[in-house]
Amino acid sequence: LGAPTEPIGAVVTDLHLPLVDGFELLRFIRADPRYARLPVVVVSGDMRPQVPEEVSRLGANAFFAKPYSPFDVRRTVEELLHAI
Repeated sequence: LGAPTEPIGAVVTDLHLPLVDGFELLRFIRADPRYARLPVVVVSGDMRPQVPEEVSRLGANAFFAKPYSPFDVRRTVEELLHAI
C-alpha cells in the first residue's frame, strides 16, 4: 500500500479484500501517525463472535455486520467526521 495522493476523510472497508485483509489494513492505517484520527468503519459478513472486538482493538471506530443498513453506516461516518 502506498501513500494516498489525495486527502482521506474516512475509510469504510470490508475485512475480506483482494490484496490485503481488513485486519492488515487497520494495522497499516493505525501504524501511521498521519492517520491516528482517521475515522475507520468496518463492514463485514464475518460472523465470528470475536470480530467486532478485534477490529475495535485494532483501531476501527465502528463495525457493522452484514447485512447492514447503508443509512446507519453513512450516519456513523458523518458523526465521526463531525467529531474530528
